[in-house]
Amino acid sequence: MQSYDAKWDFRATGAVRGLWLWRWRKSDRQCQDRQTVTHAGSVRHPVESVAFSPDGKALASSGNSGGIITLWEVKTGKEVRGFEGHRDGVISVTFSPDGNTLASGGTDGTTRLWNVATGKGLAMFVCFTDGEWVILTPEGYYNASAKGDQYLNVRVRSAVYGIENYRATFMRPDLVQAALLGK
Repeated sequence: MQSYDAKWDFRATGAVRGLWLWRWRKSDRQCQDRQTVTHAGSVRHPVESVAFSPDGKALASSGNSGGIITLWEVKTGKEVRGFEGHRDGVISVTFSPDGNTLASGGTDGTTRLWNVATGKGLAMFVCFTDGEWVILTPEGYYNASAKGDQYLNVRVRSAVYGIENYRATFMRPDLVQAALLGK
């Protein structure tokens, strides 16, 4: 993995107890130094995945437990923000080509999209073993495959209801699309 800088390449490595940024001089391809970055919970959670933003200024890292993704500033190694929403380990992170969205895959069976600038979750994707799927926004709106919403329930206080009575209100492909576009 590398970032884009006129004089330096940066490489990132994650391991059981931390995250390191390596600085390589482009002119002679020599490693100049290694900066240890303190990963949130790094002594407890090994780093599973790292990804540089397309402009090389930010680095996202995730671990195998805790459900937390951390965004780092590459030049300083300082934590910018955390992204929380997965219920368990996050095993994959990647940036969109424009760098505005972060995608993550978790052991909780979800894929999530995040707004990089704010840290806000944009959408959660869930696929089921029968091929059905659901996309949910943080506000509760959804889009689904033909039978995907059979897996959804609505809880009102202690009562749980099937989605049938709420489909007209919450099945809003237009609002899901707007969320995916960051609107």
